Amino acid sequence: MTDLDNAELATQPKSYTKIVTILALLKSFKLIELLAIVNNLVAIVFATLAYSWQQKLLEVLVLGVGLLVMYFTIRIRIDVNLFNHWSKLDIAELDEILTMLNPAHQSGRTLTMRVMGSYSLFKRGAILWAGQSILIILLVYLAT
Repeated sequence: MTDLDNAELATQPKSYTKIVTILALLKSFKLIELLAIVNNLVAIVFATLAYSWQQKLLEVLVLGVGLLVMYFTIRIRIDVNLFNHWSKLDIAELDEILTMLNPAHQSGRTLTMRVMGSYSLFKRGAILWAGQSILIILLVYLAT
């Protein structure tokens, strides 16, 4: 599949379905973002109670993983905004701008490749949040 111009892309049911589906999934990441913030706050509260080096190490890990989740949150929000306006975008110009911002950007990707990339971001962010949650449970266990 090659990239289509904006007018063709906006009218194709398959493309529209892909965009709507990935948008629904990416927007659900908001819950993971909020849960990661709660995990970070719990880690900060436990930082005031930490006595052992294991607890302090876990707190640092929880906060570090939380920062990574926030990084994925930013990337996902960018994708949500781009997919929301996909039918109005000049894809060649978008690739040019993204390459200016990130020289490692792969220009000329199809819509399917872009959707799969966004889904990959979602999965990695969710896995990081799950890992952060396990660390929080371990932190609570060590504190009791």
